[in-house]
Amino acid sequence: MMFEITPFDPLFFRDGKPFTMGDEAMAGSVFPPPPSTVYGALRSAYIAYNGGLERFAAGEMKEAVGTPEEPGSFALKGVFLRMGEETLLPAPLDLGREKDPNDPNRKNLLLRLEPAPKKSLPCLLPPNRDMELMLLPQSGSLMKDSSGYFISLSSFREYLKCAASDYHGYPLHDVVMQEPKLGIKRDAATHASQEGFLYRVNMHRLGFRNRDGSITSSSFLVDCEGANDYPDGFFVRLGGDGKPCTVRKLNGVEQPRSSKQESNDIKSRIKQSKRFKLYLATHAIFKNGWLPSLFLGRGERGAIELVDRGERGKIEPAGLRLRLLYAGIGKPLHIGGWDVHRNVPKPMRRAVPAGSVYYFEILEGDIEEVLRRFDYANISDDCPEQGFGLSFVGAME
Repeated sequence: MMFEITPFDPLFFRDGKPFTMGDEAMAGSVFPPPPSTVYGALRSAYIAYNGGLERFAAGEMKEAVGTPEEPGSFALKGVFLRMGEETLLPAPLDLGREKDPNDPNRKNLLLRLEPAPKKSLPCLLPPNRDMELMLLPQSGSLMKDSSGYFISLSSFREYLKCAASDYHGYPLHDVVMQEPKLGIKRDAATHASQEGFLYRVNMHRLGFRNRDGSITSSSFLVDCEGANDYPDGFFVRLGGDGKPCTVRKLNGVEQPRSSKQESNDIKSRIKQSKRFKLYLATHAIFKNGWLPSLFLGRGERGAIELVDRGERGKIEPAGLRLRLLYAGIGKPLHIGGWDVHRNVPKPMRRAVPAGSVYYFEILEGDIEEVLRRFDYANISDDCPEQGFGLSFVGAME
């Protein structure tokens, strides 16, 4: 089930940094928002359009949207940006861009970085570091990372097949327009403004202005499952101040996941090399920090065992042994929020950002098991039903 969310006004999504009005003049913002923000908005809309809070509190919606303690069948796979008719995904962090390109047309070009054995390179990393590879630019030129950029779905599919060496990147300012907004605290009793409480926030208006003055619209594309009795069109409130947005079901829009033929091409390349990459399309919250808790038992030369947690947390082998070759991890994000049920802040958690990439070598096991477990699957340890940790499997050079 695919939804398109289109806001009427600029949106504001708080980052994880604390903000005390009067002590600080700038409230931090983040874009795109964590998938939990969209999950909460759609879940609230389902409750509102199917009987309201009384029916929800009575447990009549338990199967669809669960309870305040337990999730129901409704779940998000992922949240993506949509620019016009093009779906965009966060640029993988094993792509880079030239620091000072001579040709201005190469300014937004993202280049594939090539893996090289760490032991063959002069570097300052500890000699006992488990990872065996480092990534280098093909041309040897100075590079910047690709954080803050997006690539189109068609380019992303070429990336998963390792079929191209460069891709057109869309910087954030080509997808949304930043609109700063001033605010001031008001007295709850008199509604008069309070001296010393002026602050500023950065709002994000989806879309961008072309050179001819026209606007190319942007929106959110949401892939979800369960709770199918949504209306074809409805409204939600999203972000700070609960800005109104229209939501409509999209029929005939393909999922961002690879087609059967593309999966076969990726599978064929992985079978030859016994190596694959794991890409995160959404932020992921892992109990072990940057590595999913599925991967345990790090042993000789970085070998890790893929395990299942059976009944009562019992750990059982899952038939895969992998070696971690490289991990391209972006700057961690802090995910918090407000617990409406308990009326308290949610615990702050560190998340691996979207675009992060892991390289693995298959020591034991079948590529079919790799695809079944990791391709278009939510592998986050916490809140996978809210869209965290959506992963794709791709081939390596």
